[in-house]
Amino acid sequence: MSALPTKRTRFRRLRRELLPEAVIELIARFGGWLSELIREDSGYSAEVRLRAALVNARLGFGFRELARGTVLARPGQIAIGHGVVFRNNVVVMPGAGTFSIGDGSHISHHVLMAAGGGISIGRDCAISSGVVFYSVTNKRAQFGQRLADLAPEKAPITIGDHVHVGANATILPGVVVGDYAVIGAGAVVTRDVAPGAIVVGVPAHPVKEK
Repeated sequence: MSALPTKRTRFRRLRRELLPEAVIELIARFGGWLSELIREDSGYSAEVRLRAALVNARLGFGFRELARGTVLARPGQIAIGHGVVFRNNVVVMPGAGTFSIGDGSHISHHVLMAAGGGISIGRDCAISSGVVFYSVTNKRAQFGQRLADLAPEKAPITIGDHVHVGANATILPGVVVGDYAVIGAGAVVTRDVAPGAIVVGVPAHPVKEK
């Protein structure tokens, strides 16, 4: 027998029902349009902040700005810190895993986070456009095997605090990136990155500082 819903659970369900995604999007875009009429060049800022406030009210998140095209699959598996910014077309797909991001972090445009194995991003991180996080991937098929018959490999990705990830970088399953590390644009990160390190290339390797 399932447990009876608590008052908090019922309140969260009521918030979701009162603020469906289509209504949130309509209100955010109308608010941005109205702000642009009142003061030129203020429409985008008003829209992303209004959308963030409505999504926060619906799901209990801590967005500061939330742009268009964001996909948050299975919000029960997602934790968003305070002051977080998502730009256009950020896709978070937890599947059976979890996704969390710390206070003040910024995710730029067209970032994909396949979080089936779990993804944790720390505080005050900057994730540039086009970055891909894969915490789940397919095994390599051997002769006579079908890819569809193989169970996926899952391993959590952990990003520390104050990390910068350059544009179009790819981070693969099981990687741990230490605090204050920098990942160069286009890098493919296949192994752990030490705190404060700068890594570039395919596969990513440390840069020797002068």
